[in-house]
Amino acid sequence: MRIRATSVCIPDCLSSDDIHALKAICKAQNEPFTAAMMIDIYKHADTYRDACSDLGEQQLIYALLKKMQLAHQYERYKSDNRLMDFEDILLLFLMHIATSCHAIGGFRWMKFMILIRCTGAH
Repeated sequence: MRIRATSVCIPDCLSSDDIHALKAICKAQNEPFTAAMMIDIYKHADTYRDACSDLGEQQLIYALLKKMQLAHQYERYKSDNRLMDFEDILLLFLMHIATSCHAIGGFRWMKFMILIRCTGAH
């Protein structure tokens, strides 16, 4: 993840076109561009697809919402079938270390990674 000047954490998987589409959706909804709005758009992609059908950035928005919808379906499929991918295993390992290691003060970067990931869009 990278941190932008707007203090909104932007996942690396989002392109500049995706960011433009997110901002356009927020503007159309009269909402600020925040992490909470990005999560809401992720969780309710179909709702925003319909609400933004009249925007000039229609193709960018549809591409972004399709990507978000597929990502959400993937997470739901993993959850429904009790599956884990490499990222899930890595996070479990990092959380185990963070909770069981007495010298966690030396692992500030790890606590930061866990905080960023655990407060993300899941």
